[in-house]
Amino acid sequence: MNRVAVVVGVFAGLVAGASRLAGAEEGDRARLITVTSTGEVRVKPDVARVLLSVAGQASSVTEAQAAHDKLVAELKEKLTAKLGDKGSVEVAALDIRPVQTNYAGTSASPATVGYRVASQVDVVTDLTQLSTTRLAELAQVALDAGATLRPAPNVNAYDRYGGQQGPAFVLFDLKDPSKHRLEALRRAVQEAGPKAKTVAEALGAKLGKVQSVQIGAERVYTSRQPYSEADAASADQWTDVVVAGTVTVNYAAEF
Repeated sequence: MNRVAVVVGVFAGLVAGASRLAGAEEGDRARLITVTSTGEVRVKPDVARVLLSVAGQASSVTEAQAAHDKLVAELKEKLTAKLGDKGSVEVAALDIRPVQTNYAGTSASPATVGYRVASQVDVVTDLTQLSTTRLAELAQVALDAGATLRPAPNVNAYDRYGGQQGPAFVLFDLKDPSKHRLEALRRAVQEAGPKAKTVAEALGAKLGKVQSVQIGAERVYTSRQPYSEADAASADQWTDVVVAGTVTVNYAAEF
């Protein structure tokens, strides 16, 4: 056999070996059952946020800022007096925008007629010291001082209550959700095994060992149960905070 033939033969052998190796790897990857599971922990909140907005509007930015600052100062003074040491007032997200005339799509450009300076204000309450029944009083104090209620963002929560949680003007939260996050993660892992076993049995396969685990999204959100399921009229009875964790687990499988 000449040198060219030897080189061609060796190359063909390498290609064939690589092809078999790739095929084996592909087969190994194909012999997996992958499941994604979510664990949830429902906890009574110990923090509530009343969501507000404050805005000042005038013909100049300076005047609008001054009007805004005055409203914020008055709002903080009245809310702090009402809260005492059972909460705090947080001001953030300053926004400055021009106020323009309505533009109907004609050739004329919209004209700036003033400026609006706005902030988001959160009234943060400690629910271990302040009952949820007092939240309405705080909201009314804020409205009387010139604030407006700010809708909370929607959160997709496909649990047994279904749909989207919101909009509302109060968000419930936890001071320290860390231990509940770990518990939710543990429940998610526990749930993965039975799901994978069910899939394997349905396919006529034998479920093997775990090959890999990937931790997915973690969420903390307010869950507002329907009033019809409430044990009492108080929000203490029908509001939960849900701490959720997700994992994706790959199991070996013999088909």
